[in-house]
Amino acid sequence: MLSSWKAALTSRAVLTAAVIASAVLSAPWGGVSASGGPGAAQEVGDSLTTPRSWISKVRWEGLELLDAGALGRGSYLHEGALLSDSLVNLELGRIDSICFSAGLLGARAAVDTVMKGESVEITMLVSEGSPTLTGEVTVSGSEVIPGEEIAERLGVTRGTPFDPDGLERSMAGLLAGLNSSGYPYAQVWMTGFEYDPETNTVDLTFAVYGGEESVVEMIIFDGLTKTDTSLALQTSRLKTEERFNEDKLARASRYLSASGLFGSVGQPEVSRLGPGRVDVRIPVEETKRGNSIQGIFGFARKETEGYITNGSVDIALRNIGGSGRDVDFRWLNDGLSYQTLHFRYSEDFFFGLPPGLDAELRQDVYDTLYDYTMVGFDMSLGTGPGSEVVAGYTWDNNVPQTDLLLNRSVRHRFRAGVRTIWPGRAHLSLKVEGALRKEYASGLTNTDSQLLYGFEGDVEIPAFTGQSFYTRLVSEGVFSKNAVKPAETYPLGGARSLRGYRENQFRGEKIAWANFEYRFGGDSRIFLFYDAGAYYRKDTGWQFLDGLGFGLMSSSKLGTVALSFGMGERIALDGMLIHISLVENF
Repeated sequence: MLSSWKAALTSRAVLTAAVIASAVLSAPWGGVSASGGPGAAQEVGDSLTTPRSWISKVRWEGLELLDAGALGRGSYLHEGALLSDSLVNLELGRIDSICFSAGLLGARAAVDTVMKGESVEITMLVSEGSPTLTGEVTVSGSEVIPGEEIAERLGVTRGTPFDPDGLERSMAGLLAGLNSSGYPYAQVWMTGFEYDPETNTVDLTFAVYGGEESVVEMIIFDGLTKTDTSLALQTSRLKTEERFNEDKLARASRYLSASGLFGSVGQPEVSRLGPGRVDVRIPVEETKRGNSIQGIFGFARKETEGYITNGSVDIALRNIGGSGRDVDFRWLNDGLSYQTLHFRYSEDFFFGLPPGLDAELRQDVYDTLYDYTMVGFDMSLGTGPGSEVVAGYTWDNNVPQTDLLLNRSVRHRFRAGVRTIWPGRAHLSLKVEGALRKEYASGLTNTDSQLLYGFEGDVEIPAFTGQSFYTRLVSEGVFSKNAVKPAETYPLGGARSLRGYRENQFRGEKIAWANFEYRFGGDSRIFLFYDAGAYYRKDTGWQFLDGLGFGLMSSSKLGTVALSFGMGERIALDGMLIHISLVENF
């Protein structure tokens, strides 16, 4: 991040101007023509465009080092264009820039025209010459970098090919290295550029000014109204009284953007407070109306007559009291015999230390079968902006409603995983768990081991203007030596997975599903969807399900209303399942 507050790095325009100042004019080639080379002034006679004619054909000649196809792309002189002196001058300037970028400072170009009735054929004659070499290199440095090291770091020595693109990158890299070493006011200049057409060499002169080494005295976050300053500072990973480092400053912006606390993060600014002291100012805009209450309700026709209603309620509280702590609560009822309560608490810095904490409590009640209780926690440690590793432990207890069908069981689950976020684009998470399971039956205890996994990822890809393609893939499952009990299976179906089916209509030892949506619009949109999924049980094997439908979503400052109409087992209107989602933001 080479910020605007620094001294300017020499640009391509400066280099080109230097070549123009030192280049010589080439004589026109035979015929009605205009000519020029890198830096040469181009003159076009009136005879070239009198009368004005349409270009019927363009041919390139004399190319050995340059590619004719690449030169032709973007040419001002193309078939169907109306030939004019200004167009020829633009084209010669374009070729001039391309030759300069390729290090061919001695190249010359000419335009030859031949009238063919009312049209004109163009021949672009390019004399590339040989690659320009670096001549004498003069450098001056400060106490930060000895002068003799500058040329080596820039990669320019006498006799090597002159590479403008590589030189620009080297100068930017040298400046970035100084910034990262604690010199925010460093400057890298090309102070001399002289091209000799006789020897086809270019002499270069560089100067480097390191300035003073600086320590960060203050870090200011402009725009905080709710979030505590100490939380923003911890999230950024910046510290005061440390040597200024631009790499850390760039990473701090990415940490802040990925945290979810801020809707936008502006360009950091650095100000000098005194000798060797600077402050850093980062403009931020907090996420507005991040809390939400969501209700999802579904309607489906019974197999006999009448309708089944099912739904869920989700409450999400974000950045409570500006502390970065989050709370989630969920209630779900499938309309038949299953309901669940789920509570989750999380914070990014546990007791002010880098590890984050997630704690959760869940209870499932399956009428006449079992009560399932789960308590767990995760500790997470950031590995970079938007990425973290996770480790955790969960205890779950399965209590049957009757001893005739099931036995009580307890599991101790130990897990590890990773989570990655690309803000606004994609999410990815993967976890693997090892479980020790104990089942109690007739006064005996049976021990079993299990392996559990979970994967979730989503991405939205822009398509045409105002349209996008969205896909989400989820898979969960358990591998067990012994039979997997109903309480340990995974639910499938409903507004969050397969929209043509009831909430949690199916359960399996392993499940997987994918949502595909084509969206018309942004936050408010119409969408077409296709959902595909499968679940596995040992007695039935894999069972495939799919469904399709359409929906609409309307968003405002107050909240979001979404309707989806899905068809699963039968593509028929009387088998359609309607999901209504109401989200209130506050």
